Amino acid sequence: MGDSNSAAIAASSARGTHTAYIRVAKTSDAKVVSAIVHSLAEFDNLSHICKATSETMEAAIANKGPCKVTVLLLEIKENASQPGGSVDGGGGEGGDGVHGGNGSQHADMCSADARLCGPRLPDGSGIDEETAVQLHMKDLSQVVDPCRSTFLSSVDPDRVVVGFVLFYPNFSTYLAQQSVHIEDLFIRAPYRGRKFGSMLLTSVAKRAAREGAQRLEWMVLDWNEKAISFYEKLGAKVHSEWRICRLTGDDLAVYASGKPKPTEAPPPRVARIHRSSSMGR
Repeated sequence: MGDSNSAAIAASSARGTHTAYIRVAKTSDAKVVSAIVHSLAEFDNLSHICKATSETMEAAIANKGPCKVTVLLLEIKENASQPGGSVDGGGGEGGDGVHGGNGSQHADMCSADARLCGPRLPDGSGIDEETAVQLHMKDLSQVVDPCRSTFLSSVDPDRVVVGFVLFYPNFSTYLAQQSVHIEDLFIRAPYRGRKFGSMLLTSVAKRAAREGAQRLEWMVLDWNEKAISFYEKLGAKVHSEWRICRLTGDDLAVYASGKPKPTEAPPPRVARIHRSSSMGR
């Protein structure tokens, strides 16, 4: 009788828990990576310039271009209760679920560190390994994800991809040291507000520090005040005095060719009305 009660209690505690997996994307993930990039473009109101496809993302993940990028995927899976109350966190390449790979890590969502950075990741998280983190967020079971089928994991159909981060090495001339640049970090809408973005950012920071990088940098849109505030709380410095300069597509090709850029007719002048505080309404 006592054994059955213990098993029932353990099984009950397993229900409603999930395991989060952070792993390096493979070429078989190209389709889902392309889909999440388009979700990001829609969030940024830049869908009109997004050209990502499964083919282009597969080439990027395989590092066939001049820029050597790394893509990390964050996936979650609901834990299934097992006889005896054990929790099956699921397998996958590079780890054995909750108790494999880099070991089990329970999320303490009440600590100050967790409120800022999300669940703590194992100190030994490796760039070529899968990190498994057990979550205790019962509301995840009630998440409505209408696009779930589009974002199923390529390594386990019971996992769903909730976010990604893409980064690559660069170099600081002032520091004369290697740096890491995060091109994009994105969490899908149904899963925001649960520190998943922090988990990905922390994972990249651990990898950058372990490999000797002296700086980790990324960009943020000036209207995203919530993100800016969060990054500043992490200790990041937001440099508003810098502007991004780009040559893209035809502009790059024309400049590289050395030919003068065709002159364009100036836009028509539009009369503007300047209203002062003394004008009638």
